[in-house]
Amino acid sequence: MNKIINSKLIEISDSNFKNIIKGEKFFLLYFWANWCNSCKSVLPIIKDLSIKYYNKIYIYKINIEFNKILVKKYNIITIPTLILLRNDILLYKISGLITKKIIKKKIDFFIKK
Repeated sequence: MNKIINSKLIEISDSNFKNIIKGEKFFLLYFWANWCNSCKSVLPIIKDLSIKYYNKIYIYKINIEFNKILVKKYNIITIPTLILLRNDILLYKISGLITKKIIKKKIDFFIKK
């Protein structure tokens, strides 16, 4: 379910977002950029979570440099930013250096409702 290929998360874009992010599933979106050092620090956490929550949530990454529509839609000001969605409703948003414990706690709160 979580699209992991060689331990890499699949990127989605402005053009394919609506076709991928739909339905009653949970989605965790990871907004990042190549030049962002904090993003590089958070990426291993996101990869670990994609394994832990396999079959529970879909996790994708979105490069802010190439996806201005999504950046605007979700008001991405700081990166890294994580957004948890369900039914195209924003459930949770957090930015900056993020610990695995904090992310896991929020995901668990929403998926167990």
